[in-house]
Amino acid sequence: MIVSVDKLMKAYQAVGREPFGYTSGKPYDLNLIGVRSSDNTPDVFNDCLAVMWKDAFGWNLVAHEATTDPGLYYLNNPINPSGTFIMAPGFHKGLWKLGLHKGYEAFQQIGVATGWRDADRDNEFDMVAGKTVQVTNAGVNMHRAKDEGESQVVGKWSAGCQVRKRDDDHEIVVEIAKRSLNYWNNSFSYMLFTEEQLG
Repeated sequence: MIVSVDKLMKAYQAVGREPFGYTSGKPYDLNLIGVRSSDNTPDVFNDCLAVMWKDAFGWNLVAHEATTDPGLYYLNNPINPSGTFIMAPGFHKGLWKLGLHKGYEAFQQIGVATGWRDADRDNEFDMVAGKTVQVTNAGVNMHRAKDEGESQVVGKWSAGCQVRKRDDDHEIVVEIAKRSLNYWNNSFSYMLFTEEQLG
């Protein structure tokens, strides 16, 4: 999936929002962004996770292969009896802080995530308009898959988290987030778009 600053700007405009940093003069006003593929095949890293910010020279964008959907294992084996969580597209204010996920640095849930609970174990993502729920303290984090290299399938790497395919990509974003803490509080919002919204 190819994303660009221009495509993301149009997507923000389409939903009536300005990205952080659009009018701000402070550096590292980060936009953590996901783009969910129109291909709903489970267990593949066919989505995108990106970070976008503005500096004195213009906009910066770093984008990586990822999943915004849970893996097939957790679709069939929900941790929660109400079903496995699937993040809904939209703006999730103050969703994460830079913290820990299973002992390593990642983005840890501190806010409210909106999405669906899928409990029917039919190997398909159930995302029905008007049927969303809100979850807190559910461990809906943003992190990497395996510790070294890249993962070919989502598998057990996501039970609803937003997960990068490669560990090096995750470490890049963590370092960018650390720089932002020199200027901003440890709170990161998240915007999840669909591929269709990017045009």
